[in-house]
Amino acid sequence: MKYKSSCVKVAGEWQIRQQAYHAVLAGAFGHTRVPDPSLLADVPRPAGNTTSDRIGAARTARNRQAIFNSASGRPVRVRLEQLIAGKMLAWWFNPRGGMWHRNGKDVAHQTNFAHGIASGPGTGAREFTPPPNGEGQAWVPILSTGRGI
Repeated sequence: MKYKSSCVKVAGEWQIRQQAYHAVLAGAFGHTRVPDPSLLADVPRPAGNTTSDRIGAARTARNRQAIFNSASGRPVRVRLEQLIAGKMLAWWFNPRGGMWHRNGKDVAHQTNFAHGIASGPGTGAREFTPPPNGEGQAWVPILSTGRGI
């Protein structure tokens, strides 16, 4: 039996990254983080509703750190009241090149793009908009108190 090559669809790099990040953030990696989609406030889905527009979310057991995956560079709207009360730092990680991002540049060392972000009861939600967006423009925003997990 012959198969036409046009029938075979090969996953691209961004699709593989998307599946891996969503699996880890859903708890597939084990006990290091708690899957928690309730951290996400309602964000309108883009037109076309592609499979890459899903956002994954996880946090540490004590709510001191949270990590998200936006496979299409879609804004991430975080319910900060779900995290521990205090001030948070925020980082952008670019999984496409394994670099951190700040001020329009990818850099090798971890550097935050925001600090002093209020979290805990009564703080509401805040939207984090990735630098570039679109299909294949994956971004991983990370929030942390900077003090353990």
